[in-house]
Amino acid sequence: MTKESLIKIIDSYKQLSDKQNEYYKLGIDLFDFLEEYYNIISTLLDDIFTKEGNDLISWWIFEDVKKVIWEKDNTEINLEKIEDFAEYIIKNYL
Repeated sequence: MTKESLIKIIDSYKQLSDKQNEYYKLGIDLFDFLEEYYNIISTLLDDIFTKEGNDLISWWIFEDVKKVIWEKDNTEINLEKIEDFAEYIIKNYL
């Protein structure tokens, strides 16, 4: 997988989730309609990345936290930028 492809997938997945949340706040629940799209994306990512990589992708998309992780040697890795995150995932979790 290329960095550019992963960025498109992550960005689209996040936009889909954000739109679903916006509609939910308006009283419109689209989960039943969108569930199959989420399943397709998840299945594809499961076939490409390790479990740990998929967990990190979900963390990056869905958790509203500072996007920093720590390596075993206490090295801080800033993954706020989607480009840095995609590069990190591809390098470490394919």
